[in-house]
Amino acid sequence: MKVGNYALQSGNFETMKQFLSDELLPAKLAFLQSVAMQLEPFLTLFQVEKLLLPFLHSEYYHLINSIAHRFVRKATMDKINNACHISELNVDDVNNLKKMRKVDIGFAAVNACKSMKEGAVLTFRRECRQFFILLFKKMNQKFSLNNATVKGESCLSPSVMLSSVKQSYRFCYLGAHAERCNIWHKW
Repeated sequence: MKVGNYALQSGNFETMKQFLSDELLPAKLAFLQSVAMQLEPFLTLFQVEKLLLPFLHSEYYHLINSIAHRFVRKATMDKINNACHISELNVDDVNNLKKMRKVDIGFAAVNACKSMKEGAVLTFRRECRQFFILLFKKMNQKFSLNNATVKGESCLSPSVMLSSVKQSYRFCYLGAHAERCNIWHKW
């Protein structure tokens, strides 16, 4: 491409030219926006200077559970009823995953795909499912719901305090973690 007397030949220009010529661009942007809208409330909630550690465990469980619902089969999700189960979910097993047509890519992405060829849409849905798998793995790798400190600190959450069994279990969990880390002797 020429602009005036100059020919644009940089690698960045070629990448952008190829990106803008992609017929799936509107669908891809809509899909990423739906994922961002799902993640943003969690990120916004915990980027404040308030003590929110007691709520981290339950909020993170709800977030990762809602992401899993978008690409994991309903029968598999029905078996998951606590944080340990979702942490142990094997997303590499194809039997646990939804079929390509059932993956939740978001309403706007579905609308953007209506005018496209069936093969391109299935490839796009496969890429979206792969994105969800990688996102789920990365979230579990970076932050485990079985993290002793976070799970133990949740005993201070009002919803856990109302359940004496849960509170006792989480408080004991925190105490055992503190004992393993030799925290009590520092006080």
